[in-house]
Amino acid sequence: MRFLIKILVLLLCLLILFVGVLFAINNTDKIALDFVFFTTFELSIGMWLVIAMAIGGVIGFLLNSVALIALKARLKRARKKSESADKELAVLRTATVKDPG
Repeated sequence: MRFLIKILVLLLCLLILFVGVLFAINNTDKIALDFVFFTTFELSIGMWLVIAMAIGGVIGFLLNSVALIALKARLKRARKKSESADKELAVLRTATVKDPG
């Protein structure tokens, strides 16, 4: 089953790559992006798309990394708390019960 999923993911990646190459080939018009405070140099539409996708990928990776680090820290605290509770429980199980009367 895992092999089939890997094959499907590979085929999907190849399809996306193929569509991207077709887009870049068919959109060779050069444009300059005009932002509020500056205008960029001229590149083809396909190159701007590749740049935008690369920047998006890097930003997504960085944001996911931050979230992953926060989750790992939270997991570490939860494990520490669980170990502390387990130790306390072990002490309470072995302690003798004192008769109040």
